Amino acid sequence: MQSDNLNKLHTTNHKLKTKTMSSQRTFETRIGRYINGNAVIQPIAAYNPVNPLITKAANTAYINTVTGLNNTVTTSLGALGTLINTRQALVFPIGDTNPNCIERRIANAFNYLKTEVGLENGQVVFVGTVLNKIRPSGKGATGTKTFTLKAGESIVVNNVVNGSDATNTGNTNIEWNEVSGPNPPAPILPGETETITAPSGSVLFKNFSNLKAGKIKVTVNTSSAVTNSKSEKTFTAVLGFLSEIIVAIGAIGGGFVYSPVDPTLSIAQLTAVRNQLQTLNTNIVEAAGTYGTNHRLRKVAYDHSTTGMNMRIQLIKNYLAGFPDGKLNTFYIEYSDAIKGE
Repeated sequence: MQSDNLNKLHTTNHKLKTKTMSSQRTFETRIGRYINGNAVIQPIAAYNPVNPLITKAANTAYINTVTGLNNTVTTSLGALGTLINTRQALVFPIGDTNPNCIERRIANAFNYLKTEVGLENGQVVFVGTVLNKIRPSGKGATGTKTFTLKAGESIVVNNVVNGSDATNTGNTNIEWNEVSGPNPPAPILPGETETITAPSGSVLFKNFSNLKAGKIKVTVNTSSAVTNSKSEKTFTAVLGFLSEIIVAIGAIGGGFVYSPVDPTLSIAQLTAVRNQLQTLNTNIVEAAGTYGTNHRLRKVAYDHSTTGMNMRIQLIKNYLAGFPDGKLNTFYIEYSDAIKGE
């Protein structure tokens, strides 16, 4: 059940969709402009609307609420990111920075077993088979490719190099997440570069604009030698494989005593790191759920059809348009400019 929850997380809790009007603006930019607009109306003595949604007090309260939600989302996303980075380093190699990751422990244990027991033993062969499943059989050549996404389009790019950079070379917001991975979707703004954490190599990119095409440049493996299954490199798969390896080592038989010199390869240490991964998987599901809830609450505050920011802005503009000279009066023009960021 936990495996299903992890692998389907992005399709249940985190289908984050943005309306066309806000697709080109970050949440922070939008509230910043709303704050600027509020600064225009607060000193206006004649600004006394009856509508409780757009009174001076209501605007101040709304700004405080949205600012608090932004901070909550940032905090929860940071907590989730820390857990994800910790798990990534625990399981898969990141250059030479984590020599005791699970993948390398399995490789080292396999080398030890090949020497001490030999490949005639079925349990040793099993360990080698698992190792081949969770890492590519060859690194292969890599290269950068730029993909164009039509307005509103989502595409899946396979063989993306894990830990490589993706650069948004277009003019629209692009969101990415690993296919069947536990990570919630993350945005890449125009001109920005993000590190792609996707052990499976399969990444979903979505263009949030319904009006313009977007572009994303990523690093992909170009060699057919990279044939590992994406499902076998997921964190839940590694958890299961490591459990099976621990059982396999204990089943070698023939009087063999498993006693590697490297203490990180001991059964006790392999069991401990497996339990650590299991805990991280659980914590990430919970943290992703918290982030998803906070994000949805923020989306409601921003984009609710009757109480969201766009509705408030329109109501305020309608009220200001009722002043002398209509939409040509100074207050209306200054407020409109503030909302536009001008």
